[in-house]
Amino acid sequence: MPADERRLALIAATIPLLIEHGASVSTKQIARAAGVAEGTIFRVFDSKNELISEAIIDAMTAEGVLNDLRTIDTGLPARAALAAVMKILIAEIGRTHALFSLLAHHPTVSTGRNCPAFDPHARRAQVEAALVQALTPYAHEFRVTPRVVAAVLLALALATAHPMTQDNTLAEPDAVADLVLYGLSQEH
Repeated sequence: MPADERRLALIAATIPLLIEHGASVSTKQIARAAGVAEGTIFRVFDSKNELISEAIIDAMTAEGVLNDLRTIDTGLPARAALAAVMKILIAEIGRTHALFSLLAHHPTVSTGRNCPAFDPHARRAQVEAALVQALTPYAHEFRVTPRVVAAVLLALALATAHPMTQDNTLAEPDAVADLVLYGLSQEH
C-alpha cells in the first residue's frame, strides 16, 4: 500500500477510535483498526499526537457528511429520505461534538501549525447546500422550500444530538420525518 493510502487509512481508522476512547486510544488499537502493523504508524507519522491531530483536522472538514448526504437514494419516499437525512445529521453532530471535546479536554492534542482555519459558518453553509440538494427531489411534498426544510432538520438534529439537551424524544429519525412532513396535527 502506498504511503498516501496508508496515511489516509490510519486517519480514517483513528477518527471513530478517538470518539470512542479519546486521546487514550492506543497505537495498537489504531493499527488493528487500519489493518497495518503498529510500526507502520511511526513510518507515516512522527508521533501518535501527530496522527490524532491529522485525524481531527480531517474530521472537521465537511467531506464526510457531504458524501453521506450524496448517497441518499432520491428514489426513496420523502419520509424515508428525511429519516435518512436525520440519521446522518444526528451522527455528524455527535461525532463533531466528541472531537471538539477531545480538543478542549486534552491539551496535548494539538492541531499544529498546519491546521487550516476552521470556519463553522462555511462548513454549515456547505452542509446546508448538500441538504437542499438532497431534499430538492421532494420539494413538491413540502409547503416550504427545501432550504427551509434543511434549516428545520439542522435545528432538530442539533436539538436532538447535542449532549447538553439529552432529549431522546426526537432521537428517532422516523419521528422527525413524520413531524417535518405532517407537522403536529393529527390530520395528514
